[in-house]
Amino acid sequence: MLSANLWAQAAENAEAPPEPAPTTGNGSMERSSVITGLGEWALARLYPDQAVWLSPNEDNRALALFQPELKTPTRGAVLVLADEGQTADEAVLGPLRQALAESGLATMTLGLNEPPEPLREAREERNVPTPEGEEESTQAVAGNQAAINVAQSNNLEGLASEYRTAVSAALDAAAAELAARGYQRVYLIGVGWSADYVTQWAAATGTPAGVIWLAPRFYPQQLAALPEQLAGERSWRLLDLHDTNGRADLRAQQRAGAFARQGVADYQRQPLPMASPPVAEDARWVANRVVTWVLRQAGSG
Repeated sequence: MLSANLWAQAAENAEAPPEPAPTTGNGSMERSSVITGLGEWALARLYPDQAVWLSPNEDNRALALFQPELKTPTRGAVLVLADEGQTADEAVLGPLRQALAESGLATMTLGLNEPPEPLREAREERNVPTPEGEEESTQAVAGNQAAINVAQSNNLEGLASEYRTAVSAALDAAAAELAARGYQRVYLIGVGWSADYVTQWAAATGTPAGVIWLAPRFYPQQLAALPEQLAGERSWRLLDLHDTNGRADLRAQQRAGAFARQGVADYQRQPLPMASPPVAEDARWVANRVVTWVLRQAGSG
């Protein structure tokens, strides 16, 4: 079963706080020392001036890290949802938060627990192509497998719904926090698998000024539904930042082609030399692209 607490285990952590994280010689935290789960208390201690405890619902708390803009006038705010299994400061997120703030964009980063294991396993299976010519040996085997698949599908749908509800609740809480701080123009960035979650949230709320996919990943069912969904009426623009790796670039071209055929407006893709998934060293390049795009969107409307 999926744990009811998808986010911070605040009460348990408060009773048994983690040991201080090991540091490197220059005082920065070793990436390998991140504690089990999302390590909220460790991050809150590491960044006491940036730590913001959100309340997605009455039972849970989620830690976000917030860096106000470091130059004026402010250009708005950015809410970055980490890739699955990453903390609010992991990989590209920490340096990106700083780089965007230095460019006049207040930035809040939010970690994301991995989905339940059955969902991850099912996604991996769906992404594995069936070998050409492979067939079930008998009708009986096929029938039994179909029955099993129906049962598994029902269970997976429940897990997926609960997980997505938790993700949406966290985004709701983060967006409300930014609004309370006076930021009316908010952009969303979804890293990796989170591209889907921020897109779904934006489609449901219609509140962000724009959505940015950073090295996005989709499984086939998600990707097939996107063109029709994005072709509908929406008030936000979409930027697709993908790496220049041959496979990633090809997938981005295929996405763009499908969107063009469906008449999707306000979509732009930009290849960007970066690691896959993005790492800390990519933050400056990503921030430059994001800021340039945000300025163009603000200037056009």
